Amino acid sequence: MNSGKLKILHLTSVFEVGGQQRLISDLVRYDSSFNVHYLAILRRSTEALAFFEKEIQVLFYEGLSDNEIIDRLKNFVAENSIDILLAHNRHTWDVATEVRKYFPEVSVYMIAHSLDGKRYNESDSERELKIRSNITFTEKLICTSDFVKEEHLKLIPEQKEKIIRIYNGVEVFRSQAYSLRKSIRNSFGMNDDSILLGMVARLAKIKNQEFLIEAISDLIKTCEKSFKLLIIGDGPEREHLLLKTRELAIDDYVIIKENNFSINNYYEAFDIFVNCSLFESCSLAILEAMSHALPVIASDVGGNGEIVLNDKTGFLFPLNNKKEFVEKLKMLLYDQKLRTKFGNNGRDNIIEKFDIQNTVQEYQWLFNSCREQIVEKAREVRKELL
Repeated sequence: MNSGKLKILHLTSVFEVGGQQRLISDLVRYDSSFNVHYLAILRRSTEALAFFEKEIQVLFYEGLSDNEIIDRLKNFVAENSIDILLAHNRHTWDVATEVRKYFPEVSVYMIAHSLDGKRYNESDSERELKIRSNITFTEKLICTSDFVKEEHLKLIPEQKEKIIRIYNGVEVFRSQAYSLRKSIRNSFGMNDDSILLGMVARLAKIKNQEFLIEAISDLIKTCEKSFKLLIIGDGPEREHLLLKTRELAIDDYVIIKENNFSINNYYEAFDIFVNCSLFESCSLAILEAMSHALPVIASDVGGNGEIVLNDKTGFLFPLNNKKEFVEKLKMLLYDQKLRTKFGNNGRDNIIEKFDIQNTVQEYQWLFNSCREQIVEKAREVRKELL
């Protein structure tokens, strides 16, 4: 360790705007005074890297086989005296545990941002065997929701001491000037009486935006309230979703805008936040919306029910149940007092359970818990490799 600082190497397959990127960003931002952070990316991505290129060293291993990646990581770990390998998905967890076999003094942590899927053509039994092998070389498997934690406990119940939960967190937001909200809404041709529905998410099948667009088409037929839907994000489904809005002739109601990293400004303009995902663990977009005192309507999947308290901070609806989604949305569209009540309750929930300072402190406690072990472990293996 350098002056008591741990050296932490984050590993991720691709650095896109989303939960993994935000957590890495927050840990670097809030923990850099205490520890030294590095980032290794297995596939080059232009998204979000502007956050990091001037702050921490970024390594790219694009186009390499797993064995080549492992060899390069072994060299980097040895040359830089890395203390912790922090994997952010299943692929990098596989890689990290292989590197760990050469460095018994290095600690491996895995953050399960979702239910880790199969790799390549893995069978269920092959996946289970690999996860059992990985956790043998892992200090802690960190799940971002109780739902994900319970799913892993079903798979490897004998490792319950290693499986923990740390929620994602967000900054507790302080409202900005009304003029900002008004200017954004004016840019979309909206007056003060119109309702702006918002979604912030990658444009990908798992985020289920096609369902949302179809539901909005149904809502238009039965709702007299003036409203629009603004979807902030980019991804592989962008062109398909734009085509869908044209096919349904709802271009005037649905706006799809690329993420320009000024998300807080858009939350200020929203009146209701929607999430229709096929799966979420601990959705940062929902947390951010609630920190802005927005009522939330979300699909009842994964960890959404741990964030959105039904009938208190918003509504949960059964996945892909268009009828119930539209009914709940209409309740909020027509009831400003209910929107305000849910929004205020949601913000209180963020302050109590999902403040980013609490999240970072939990990770710092986790990192600090292995300091004594690291000090005691011999460094001779590294010296031999140099």
